Amino acid sequence: MSEVSVRIEPKTLELFLYIAGEAQHWDWTPPIEGLMPFSREDKGRFMQLKKNDLLFVDAVDIDNHVIHFTDAGVALAAQHGVEIE
Repeated sequence: MSEVSVRIEPKTLELFLYIAGEAQHWDWTPPIEGLMPFSREDKGRFMQLKKNDLLFVDAVDIDNHVIHFTDAGVALAAQHGVEIE
């Protein structure tokens, strides 16, 4: 897997690694609604992760959304010791 270089703040990386770490408990597509309450700052950080093409969100239905990791997101997680299938 190739190395990924993205410019994100440490707190944004921390949020990304939390989501990536939780993915194993959710068949690799964690639900936004099931992770944790997102603070206003976390919502901004989450948007940065999407803008940096590390993950994207898919609607299951009107009230449920799951997170998918892009190839870059999988690679970044792996660089930090988190394997995503």
